[in-house]
Amino acid sequence: MDKLVLEAIRESYTMPGPGAPTPAMAAAQLAFHDAYGRFLHHNLEANSVHVACGRGCSRCCHHFVTSVHALEVLCLYEAIRNRPNIEELIEECRKRVEDFEGWEEFCKENYPERTPEERDDLVLEHYYDEGNPCPFLAGDGACGVYEVRPTTCRMYLASSPKEFCEPDKVTDDEADIFTLPADESVAARLERLDKSVDYWGHSPDLCRSLVRLHEWRTRWTTLS
Repeated sequence: MDKLVLEAIRESYTMPGPGAPTPAMAAAQLAFHDAYGRFLHHNLEANSVHVACGRGCSRCCHHFVTSVHALEVLCLYEAIRNRPNIEELIEECRKRVEDFEGWEEFCKENYPERTPEERDDLVLEHYYDEGNPCPFLAGDGACGVYEVRPTTCRMYLASSPKEFCEPDKVTDDEADIFTLPADESVAARLERLDKSVDYWGHSPDLCRSLVRLHEWRTRWTTLS
């Protein structure tokens, strides 16, 4: 995975300017996701972990998606930008950001004694409890951008039955929900890649970053 991120970083220097990722960058991102999938499979198998997640089991798709990288946002945007409902999708992203920011204000006012990190966790919990689905969640409970979904979505797993993913059950002793991130060396290179490709004010929050990218690209297209 390190090699693939380095390839993407090198390719980022060849971008002609603001716009879509080059084909080589998109290919490197696709290969990275594939390599992460193999890493995930190997580690789960080596530790005899049975994953209970499956198509249509979409409770995790009600989180506010964070820790997303810039090239992932670029590639996801390329996959949706020509859809006839692109403006509706972006508007749904805006609504999710507004709702999240509302919970940030709520937690800041109501939990002044908590540390910023504790308040951040509470914001995420309140948002999850509210039950807003991801704007890209299809009616059948399947991911509508599955092939280009961010790594953070790929690494969120559960070995316990799906009822333990419900908001009132996630803290039960029987709930086993976990993430399996890539090595720290990969994470460090991904942060470097974020800086290399970001021209729109990337945010690690998926919805916020997509809104910013769409607004930037719309203005840039209008001025070109």
